[in-house]
This record gives sequence, C-alpha cells and structure tokens, in this order.
Amino acid sequence: MSYHLELEIKGLPPMNSARNVHWRVAQREKKLWQELVHLGVVGKKPPAPLPFANIRCTRCSAAMPDADNLAHSFKTLVDALVGVVIEDDSPEHIAISYAWEDAPRNKGSVHIE
Repeated sequence: MSYHLELEIKGLPPMNSARNVHWRVAQREKKLWQELVHLGVVGKKPPAPLPFANIRCTRCSAAMPDADNLAHSFKTLVDALVGVVIEDDSPEHIAISYAWEDAPRNKGSVHIE
C-alpha cells in the first residue's frame, strides 16, 4: 500500500526555548496544534494507522532555530499523528527528518510530509 500525506499549517508552534509558560497555557497550545493536525488529516487518513512511515517536518520561519528547538517544535504535531496516521512514534515505526526554510516575518508555517 502506498500512502502519501502532505500538511501545511499556517503559524508556528512554540520551540523549547519559549516554553517558560504556565502549564495551562502550554496545554492549550498543545491542544490547538493537535486539532490543527487532525483537521488537516480529515479525509486523508489511511484505512488503518501505518506500521512504518517516513516523515519530513519543515519549519518555515524568519529565524533559523537550532537543531534541538527545531525537532522539539514538531513534537506535539507528530504526537497528533499517532493512532490516526501512524501506529506509534517510536524509532521502530518512523524515520523522521527536520528541515528549516526561510520565510518572511509573520508568515511562518509548518509542513509535514
């Protein structure tokens, strides 16, 4: 079975360096990004969660993040795919790569393929 999914979500999820927020604010942000991923997947889900997937996550922003913050900014988004698109997000189930692309200030987005 061949399956391909591309999501583009306008806006930027927070990075690790910006996480000094109250736990309720963090939970609200997490829920928002999970809902945005689920909305992007509606009508595009595979018949069953995939046992293995290659995932490429691209952050388009004005400032280039370091590698740790780049990966962390996608954690909630990848977690939202579990059970819907992929079986699990452990290394046995996904091969994941992260990239950054330059974008104008206030025109940020994320892409998941």
